[in-house]
Amino acid sequence: MKAPIIIAAAILALGAAISIQVAQADTRRANCEVRKDGEKKKGRSGACTFGQRQGYIDIDLRNGVVYSLRPGNRANHFKDEKGNNVVRTNSSGNVQEFKWEGGTRVIITFYGDDGSRDNQVNGSAEYQRGYNDAVKGRPFDQGRHPQDYKDGYRAGEQDRLR
Repeated sequence: MKAPIIIAAAILALGAAISIQVAQADTRRANCEVRKDGEKKKGRSGACTFGQRQGYIDIDLRNGVVYSLRPGNRANHFKDEKGNNVVRTNSSGNVQEFKWEGGTRVIITFYGDDGSRDNQVNGSAEYQRGYNDAVKGRPFDQGRHPQDYKDGYRAGEQDRLR
């Protein structure tokens, strides 16, 4: 009589542990940059979390703003909590970009499992060199480096200031 109860409890505990791991795997740390349409300069940015479950997406910014997106009628099309249309315009590797119908864009760059930016997809050796220089606090001349280096440097600055 006790054996079936113990087995049932073990199966229930195992199922709960597996579901917790799955839920955690759907949420990733990232850096989010928010821009208004037409802005050339870097917008508000900082650490955030990105969660995706069965097509629903939550983008939780450090300042407390949360964007909750539900699936739309086509791939990469969503509706936010106010019913506004949102399109995922870029989804490559560790960068995703969401664009609202009203002009706001959110660019998400994911961190690696070790807490650093995942540079395998994010850039080249120049990106990595720029990132490392910024983390170490080395200055650079804007005109002397390629865009990959500048992108890496900007990412390294943000990580250094966290």
